[in-house]
Amino acid sequence: MRLTCRAMTTCSFRLALGLSMALGISFSPNPLRAEPLPKRSLDEFQLVLSRSEKQLADAPALVKYRRDLSKAAAGLSTLPDLSRALLLPEWFFSLLISGVSDREKASIQNAISEVDDDRFESATKKLLENAKSNLLDFVRVFIDEIKREELSQLLKRLQDRARDRLRDGREAEQIATLNLLGDTMNNSRRQDVSRFAGVPGVMVPTVHDIVPTATELRKQIRELIPDMKRLILIRDGDVPIRVAAIRAFSNVENDGKHLIAVLKPLLTSPNTNNEIRRAAAMGLANMLRVNAGQMYSSRSASYLEYVDRIAPVAALGLDDKDPEVRYGSLLACRQSADILQALVKDPQASAKGRYFFEPTMKSVKRQVIPKIDSMVRDQVPSLRVIACRILERLVLIDQQIRNLSEKPRLDIEPKKANDRGVVLPNPRVGQRQRLSGSEARLPSSASRSRSSTTAKAIRLVAFPLTDDDLPQPNTIQPGTPTVKTMIAALRDKDYRVRISAVDVLESVGEQAEPAIEALVERLRVDENKFVRWASARTLGRLAPRRPDLVVPALAGLLNDNEDLSVKFTAASALESYGPAAKGAVDRLARVINRGDKDYILAILRTIQSIGGSDGARALPNVEWLLLLKEEPQPTSVRIECIQTFGHFGSLASAYRKLLRKIMLDDPDESVRNAASAAILSLDDTSR
Repeated sequence: MRLTCRAMTTCSFRLALGLSMALGISFSPNPLRAEPLPKRSLDEFQLVLSRSEKQLADAPALVKYRRDLSKAAAGLSTLPDLSRALLLPEWFFSLLISGVSDREKASIQNAISEVDDDRFESATKKLLENAKSNLLDFVRVFIDEIKREELSQLLKRLQDRARDRLRDGREAEQIATLNLLGDTMNNSRRQDVSRFAGVPGVMVPTVHDIVPTATELRKQIRELIPDMKRLILIRDGDVPIRVAAIRAFSNVENDGKHLIAVLKPLLTSPNTNNEIRRAAAMGLANMLRVNAGQMYSSRSASYLEYVDRIAPVAALGLDDKDPEVRYGSLLACRQSADILQALVKDPQASAKGRYFFEPTMKSVKRQVIPKIDSMVRDQVPSLRVIACRILERLVLIDQQIRNLSEKPRLDIEPKKANDRGVVLPNPRVGQRQRLSGSEARLPSSASRSRSSTTAKAIRLVAFPLTDDDLPQPNTIQPGTPTVKTMIAALRDKDYRVRISAVDVLESVGEQAEPAIEALVERLRVDENKFVRWASARTLGRLAPRRPDLVVPALAGLLNDNEDLSVKFTAASALESYGPAAKGAVDRLARVINRGDKDYILAILRTIQSIGGSDGARALPNVEWLLLLKEEPQPTSVRIECIQTFGHFGSLASAYRKLLRKIMLDDPDESVRNAASAAILSLDDTSR
C-alpha cells in the first residue's frame, strides 16, 4: 500500500514538472519581479505633442521639440497607431496670432525648413531675440509650424500604408484596413470642433481652441476611393472584402455620383449575393447620414442633390426579396425625408421659396412614395411601421413646402458674423415647439420614438406636430393609393402599423374622409389604447364630417373602463363637432365628474360648443358639479362651470340666483368675477 502511494506521488510530481517545463514555468525559489510595462509609442508621441509654449520658450527647447516629435512619430509603425495619433486632441493650432505678421510667419517657416539642427537653432534664436514683448506669440507659431510639418508626413504615411494593404495585403489585412478607414472617418467627424457661436451646447472658440486635423485626414482617405472601388467591383472577390469595401466607401464624404454608379447595379441585380445587396442598401443610407451630418444653409442645394440622386435608387431596393435589403433601403428613404424636413424648417433654406424644393418633391412623389406605399403591405411588421412613418413625414413636408412663398424671400435676416468673421447660424433653428391642449396627452406620431441627428447649422430633428403642420387642402387627392393603403393598414395585426396608419391619415387632413368608417371601427373594436386615442384625434381633425357615424363612436369612449387619455381626446374631438355632437349631450352630462381636472374642463367646453337647447340639457349636471361638496372642484373647474352658464345666455336664466350668491359670497375673487360676467350674459337672448 505504501509503495502504491509513493509511486502515485512520484508520477504526479513528474507530470507537474513536465507541464511546468512545457509552459515555461520556473520553480525558482526566488519569485519573479513585476517589471513596469514599457510605454507605448503612441503614448510617447502624445507626451511630446502636448508640450506647451511655456516649456518651449527658447531656441534649444524648440530644436529638441522638433527632434523628439520626429523620433516619436517614427515609432508609430502600425496603421492603428497612425490613425489614433492623427485623431489626438493635442493637434491644436492658434486661431489668432495678433503679434506676428505674415512676413514674420514666413521667416519662421523658412527657419523650420532647415534640415540641419544647428542652422535651425541659429535662425530660431535670431527670430526669438527680435520678438521681444510678443515672445509667446512667436513660440506658438513655431510650435504650430513644427506640428504642421509632422502632420503632413503622418498623413502621407497613413495613406501609403493603407494603399499598400489594400493592393497587396492578404484578405484579413484588407478587411481590417477597410474597417479602420471607415472608423477613422467616423471618429474624425466626431472630433470636429464647431467654431459656431450662438447655438446652445456648442463650444465658442478661444485663442487656443482646437482646430482638428480631421479635414486633412478625410482628404487623404478620399484619395483611396479608387482602391475601394476596385475591391467592390472584383466579381470573383471574397464577399467579406467587398462588403467591407462598400461600408468604408459609404463613410467617405463625396458627391454621391461615384458611390451610386457602383452600388446601383449591385442593389438591383438579382444575381448579386444577398450580403452584397444588403451592404449596398445600407451604404446608400449611410452616405446620406454622413453627408447630412453637418448641414449648412449655404449648401442647401447640395443636400437636395443628395436626395435627388440617392432616394430613387434606394427605392429600387424596396422590391427586393430579402427583408434586410428592404430595411436598408427604407433607412435611406427615411434619411432623405430627414434632410428635406431639416431644410424646409431652416429659415435660410426655406427663404428660397417653394420652387426651390418642388423639383425634388416631384421626383420623390413619382419614384419614391409609390414604392414606400407598397411597403405598408410588407410581410415584416417592423418594415410596415417604418414605411408608414416615412409616408407621414413626407406628407407633412409636402404641406410645409406648399405653404412657402412662390418666390425667394429677400427679407430673411442675414447671418451675423462673430468678431473673427465666422458666420454664425440661427440659434433658433431646430428648436422644438411645445404642444398644448389635447396634443399634450399622448405623444403624436411625429414625437414618438424618433432618432435625431444634430448638425452645426441645420439640426436634423424629428419635429413634433404643431399648428404649422396641420394638413392643407389639395395635398393628396381622395382615393389615392396612399389613403387606400392606410385604410387597409388599419386592420393590420401589428398595433404599431395601425398607429402609424392613423397618423398618416391625420397628416393628409380632409383628404382622409374616405377613411372615416374605418377609423370609427378602430374606436369600437381595437384593443390598443394608442390606436383608439390616435383614431379619436384624427376624427376630431376631420370634424364636422359624418357626425352620424363619428359622434356616437366618440361618445362611446366616455366610459369608466376607458383610459383617461383616450377619454380626454374623445371629448376634445366631440368639441370639434360643435352642434353636430348634440347626440352626445346625455353621455357628456353623466360623465361630467369622471376624470381629472383637464378631462372635466374638456367636457364643459364640449357642452359649450354644442350650445343651444340641446347643450342646455346638461346644465343641471353643471350645477351639481359646481355645488359638489364631497369633492370640491379646483378654481379653474368652478370658473369654467360658471362660464358655461354665461355661454348659454337666457337659456341659463334659471341659474341667476345661484350665480348671484357666488358673486357676493365666494371667497375667491376670480370666481366672483366670473359669476359677475355670467350674470351680465344671461340677458343675451341670441343664445
